[in-house]
Amino acid sequence: MRFETSLGGNESVQQGQKINVKEFSGKVFLECVRGPGNANVTWWKDGNAVGNEAQLDLSSAYDDPRGLYTCETGKNRNSLQVHYRMCQNCIQVDAPTISGIVIADVVATLFLAVAVYCVTGQGLF
Repeated sequence: MRFETSLGGNESVQQGQKINVKEFSGKVFLECVRGPGNANVTWWKDGNAVGNEAQLDLSSAYDDPRGLYTCETGKNRNSLQVHYRMCQNCIQVDAPTISGIVIADVVATLFLAVAVYCVTGQGLF
């Protein structure tokens, strides 16, 4: 999964912007930085209200969070265009998964070798 905003980068806080973008464990979060005295936060996505917490969870990549997000705190409004690039057929493989695949392959090969030996070795004795 690759995350990009119109401001760029995987995790960024842009100068002069009031929205922080963070990616953690396959999820993307937008955080609206509030000024002093601004307790209320309203998030808008493409003109529709989607939340009223300081941090907005955009969920996983399969929820298609692309769109224009606006953070409103009092009289201040800040917007951020969010784009996702998703790989529908990709699988994330880490070291334990690769190790498991290699060990399973070696064990299967050993079983096959023993089976071939047993089948072909019976006629020789």
